Amino acid sequence: MPIEQIQKFLGHAKLETTQVYAESTPEMIKDMLKQALGLMPKQEIAIGQTVTAPFTMAMPLPMPGDPPQLKGELKSTLTGITGAAGSEIAALEQVVSAGVDATMPGPGGGGDIAIKLQVKGTGTTDWDVKGALVKGSKMTTTISGSMVVGVCRRV
Repeated sequence: MPIEQIQKFLGHAKLETTQVYAESTPEMIKDMLKQALGLMPKQEIAIGQTVTAPFTMAMPLPMPGDPPQLKGELKSTLTGITGAAGSEIAALEQVVSAGVDATMPGPGGGGDIAIKLQVKGTGTTDWDVKGALVKGSKMTTTISGSMVVGVCRRV
């Protein structure tokens, strides 16, 4: 999504204000991917079976303190296995459903940021069975909710 659309969504008069929230460091992205890839259920399943695992992922926001956590579940259905013995690739269909409802201090003490979001997505993952690695993944997600900046703190 272009940053200008995010600026309009958040109601910022200046693009620089939006950029404070939009900057993600490579470390933040790596941490987010580590969390997402670690969600694969570690159990045996047969083709056609579905397993459900808890889904928790820190939102990659460049803010001080602990970031808000998306929490929900990830359902994985084994749809097939390809490859020779010892180099099998498991094909999975996945569905994720998660949400966050949090308030955190805004930058510079100018008020709070209230975040209330729901994330729903579907996709596929190819999993290297022996290496326990994701070979490829595609997920389409829908995010709905609100982010309100500048909510006054109650004393």
